[in-house]
Amino acid sequence: MRYKRATCVCGPGSKAHIRAEEELFPAALARDIPVVAFTSTRWGSLETGHPQWTHHPPPTVADCVRFALHPDAVQVVLRSTHTLDRLDELVTGVATAEPMKSGGKEVEQWKEYGRLVYDAGDAYEKI
Repeated sequence: MRYKRATCVCGPGSKAHIRAEEELFPAALARDIPVVAFTSTRWGSLETGHPQWTHHPPPTVADCVRFALHPDAVQVVLRSTHTLDRLDELVTGVATAEPMKSGGKEVEQWKEYGRLVYDAGDAYEKI
């Protein structure tokens, strides 16, 4: 059987999906395969906060999408919304903020948050 080269890879793009960022994204980048990220808010759960996260407010939808876009391998982030107001909030938040930079203060802050909410048993972590 002959295999064709992948044209893109879909992978989870939230702060809570640590293995995707550590393993999937670098592998895709090394093979020049773009990543389409999804679940950037982990189905809305990242916005609700965490009991041990007290030094910053929880992330907004725009924060989550901006974080999902920061790895070099990620070319697109899929995101749905329930209302036009939420869509406007998302578009405005992403369009008016500077892109997050790998190793930057904001990325490191959200990685710390991701470690709090990380679930190694999550189905998306079994890559």
